[in-house]
Amino acid sequence: MDRHRSSLIIVIVVFFVMFMLFMCLFVDRMAGESQIRRQEDRFEAQVSKSESYEFCIYWIGDVPEGLERIGDKLAAVAPRDVSEDTMPIPWGDMHFTRYNEDGVPLEEIEPRDYAPHMLIVVNNGSELTEDQYEILRQCTVDNEVPVLLLGDSIAPFREMMLLYVDTYSEDDSMLFIPASGAEDGVINIDGARTDKALACEVLKLICDLIDRGVA
Repeated sequence: MDRHRSSLIIVIVVFFVMFMLFMCLFVDRMAGESQIRRQEDRFEAQVSKSESYEFCIYWIGDVPEGLERIGDKLAAVAPRDVSEDTMPIPWGDMHFTRYNEDGVPLEEIEPRDYAPHMLIVVNNGSELTEDQYEILRQCTVDNEVPVLLLGDSIAPFREMMLLYVDTYSEDDSMLFIPASGAEDGVINIDGARTDKALACEVLKLICDLIDRGVA
């Protein structure tokens, strides 16, 4: 009788433990799905809000999935393609032709039609040369375009700008605005682990910068 009762107790305990494990897994799954839905809702709301703003984001490096939803407001630039031809450096608004001393045409210079508001994003893992960082300097210092740097792109930029250089991880972010300087931790990278979360953070940033009159 005692043996039968002990076996029954063991079965009940095992069943209870399995039930609790199942409930924990179920709750975690539901919480994860709920978080994804909230993230999707935030992303859709931010994309909808950005439609009323005129801007262009020059994104260097891997572009997060979903950001293509903003259409021609996104200029995706591979790190190897960063140059004066692909980035918003200072540019005149006149159309003219350059000639050599013999009067032979060398180059035709056409005006560029930049968006009224711009933001440059350098994603983590984007390896740029010193010359390419110099182009970023021209964009942000000479043409007053804010630049957002993520992860390992922060240190080389700060070094070029003669700013204090610390150790940075992939969770770090820095925004540089010529009028106000560098600001760390401007977006929540730790909370932007998915592509759409990162895209949502950047869209929110550009809209905030426009509202503040600094983009």
